[in-house]
Amino acid sequence: RIMAFRDGGFGRDQKREAVVEGCLKKIRMYVMPFYVGHRASRGDGVLFVQSSNPLEDFFFEGDVTRRGAKQDRRIVCDYVTPADFDARLVAEDFEIALARRGVLAAVADANNDDRRAALLFRFSCGFVAAVSTPVVPDLRLCAALAEDD
Repeated sequence: RIMAFRDGGFGRDQKREAVVEGCLKKIRMYVMPFYVGHRASRGDGVLFVQSSNPLEDFFFEGDVTRRGAKQDRRIVCDYVTPADFDARLVAEDFEIALARRGVLAAVADANNDDRRAALLFRFSCGFVAAVSTPVVPDLRLCAALAEDD
């Protein structure tokens, strides 16, 4: 998939989508039980995934940035209900309000099918993406892992 970035045939949006998908593949085993447990206890919402790094830092697979510094791909996750989104996140960062429609669509999609999860990504460069994705691993396994936590 990384080769797609070096190929001139892919547009900017396709590159961003591929980076978000790649990031999601690396974290879903850890964050999906968190999401499933919070959705069961707090109701409908979105998993808010934030990074203090720009999106481009997730582009390369290496251990160092293009500037030679140690690569730091830490993320912070939080479960946010639609009410929390409006009251807390929009109050902290008014620009994230532009993603409100996408967040509500992702939450609605996840509500229609329990096997889907709603996620909101925000990177330090200002890139924001709201997505609906399958719950992986299986919903029952995530629920069992969430009970252990």
